[in-house]
Amino acid sequence: ANQIERHPLNPQPELLAFCKEHNIHVTAYSPLGNNIIGAKKIIEYDAVKEIATKLGATPAQVLIAWGAYDGCSVIPKSVQEGECRIANTCSPCACSVGAWVSLVLINAF
Repeated sequence: ANQIERHPLNPQPELLAFCKEHNIHVTAYSPLGNNIIGAKKIIEYDAVKEIATKLGATPAQVLIAWGAYDGCSVIPKSVQEGECRIANTCSPCACSVGAWVSLVLINAF
C-alpha cells in the first residue's frame, strides 16, 4: 500500500496510475485538503457546496466520496470534531460520476 495526500486540489493522477499499474493499493489522507494558513479550505469551495447540496450530503462527505471513487481507501482527519463525526457517516456511493467530474474541475482554481 502507498499512503499519499490526495484530494481534488492534489489528485496525483500520475502516481495513482502508477500504483494501479503495479497493483499497489492507495490510501488517501487529507481528503478534506491540507489546511494551509490563510488558504481557502476545499470544503468552502462553491462547487463542493453545490454538489453536496444536490446530493443531500455535506461537503466533507462529498470530498471523501471523491477520494474513494477511484478505489482508494480514504482516511479523513480534521481538527474540527463535527467534520470527523460527519465524515464517518460517508458512503462512496453518494458521489455520482457527474459530481466527481465537477470536483476535478476545481484544479482550475
